[in-house]
Amino acid sequence: MAKGERHFEIYASGSTALINASQNLFGSYQGLSLLAIDDAVRLDVYTLNDHSFRVAPSGLTQGTKVTPGASVVQLPTMRVRNASTLIAHIDVASSNASAAWTAWVHLQ
Repeated sequence: MAKGERHFEIYASGSTALINASQNLFGSYQGLSLLAIDDAVRLDVYTLNDHSFRVAPSGLTQGTKVTPGASVVQLPTMRVRNASTLIAHIDVASSNASAAWTAWVHLQ
């Protein structure tokens, strides 16, 4: 690994049925719970059906939009303490969106 390069390896993946207007991206499965809060992760997020949703830090509603047309949305690298609080917001209240995610952990 050359100096300054950032390498990641796959850590976990999962999906969440978005049954509430806003809920934790990871649902009841806390996919990052075994990592240290200062570990760096990169998240790939996509929808499993024809419904879009937004991903934002807790307390915000305007975040990154994930649409069926986008194959995968790659969120910026962040610390686990921030990633674990991400909220998925359904664009239409009657939507049955399903969010899928893959977490990549930074190799030290």
